Amino acid sequence: MLKGALIGCGYIFPRHVRAWAEVPDAELVALCDLDLKKAQRLASRHGIAHTFASIDELLEKKAGELDFVDVAVPPEAHRIVVEKAVSHGINVLCQKPMAHTLEDSLAITRVTELASVTGAVNEMWKWLPAYARAGAMIAAGELGHIERVRFTAECNLLLPRRGEFAFPGVADEDPDVYEELFRRYQPMPRMILLDYGPHILDVLRFWFGEPTALRASVARTHPGVAGDDAVNVTLRYPGFDAEMAIDVSRPGPQVRDNLDAEAVAVRGSKGLLTVMAGKWLEWHPADGESVRISFPQEPRVEAFRNSHQDFVSSLKERRSPQSSMRDSLRTQSLVFAAYESSRRDGSWLSQPSEFASSHPCVE
Repeated sequence: MLKGALIGCGYIFPRHVRAWAEVPDAELVALCDLDLKKAQRLASRHGIAHTFASIDELLEKKAGELDFVDVAVPPEAHRIVVEKAVSHGINVLCQKPMAHTLEDSLAITRVTELASVTGAVNEMWKWLPAYARAGAMIAAGELGHIERVRFTAECNLLLPRRGEFAFPGVADEDPDVYEELFRRYQPMPRMILLDYGPHILDVLRFWFGEPTALRASVARTHPGVAGDDAVNVTLRYPGFDAEMAIDVSRPGPQVRDNLDAEAVAVRGSKGLLTVMAGKWLEWHPADGESVRISFPQEPRVEAFRNSHQDFVSSLKERRSPQSSMRDSLRTQSLVFAAYESSRRDGSWLSQPSEFASSHPCVE
């Protein structure tokens, strides 16, 4: 049984702790959070034996017992936590995004490789059941030659719809949900492309491989946030383009879950494949009847479990995980290449998956 510690008991904690409870051959033996009382309360609730208020204390007392750590702290703290863990020879699963800067992303990749430990990023969007099925269909050639791809996620996550600003007759979300989300996003100098973009870019890489070129436009709509809340990215592949459009300050009823706003269309020479809200896949063949496949209404549960299981399996089988640090660095490269393209007024950048190697100091 592999033993691990979960570092960080914040926003994403519930999904991580549930995933570990469902992964055979691995168990959490410790929680670590700056808020020790919170960690103790959560450890008691989930049957986890030990709690610590700092990564240094955790490693001092438990390093010899740990096979892995799961890093779920804010991105700006990923590098220091990963560096300390791997210095003790401990394998690392890191919550996405890998880091908040390209420099830290490169450092995390290098330090895990130099330490000869297994490092992975919890890039679980490709494990969403509908996207996994779509990827299998694409890989099997069921769509024929790919002609056009569009992946959109446009909704209102950040514009409050309370009181006089509510839409009559339209259900709205709990104010606490809005407040928590806004507190998280408001100060980020790089926001939606860095925080949400890796999900979609990783899926597109998983489906189609590495693009030959990229161009992007990154913008801020909401006056109360520091960073970007709207982005358009075009990835160029031989014979087709894949477009990604995200806008989380679109006017309209406020939504709790950005996944509900996702829409995917992949047109091939043999038909059209669509996915709505990560829950419904439809196949419209050029010849034959259309088919709809429904997936779980909370698809993240299976996605987190599969991502964590792949990490554990990679440790047991001594292989590279699907979302290794090196692979995830390519997704991070697309993110920072998009910021750079936008800075250059939407210029095309070639070989964007290698952007980190050719522009290591761009921040």
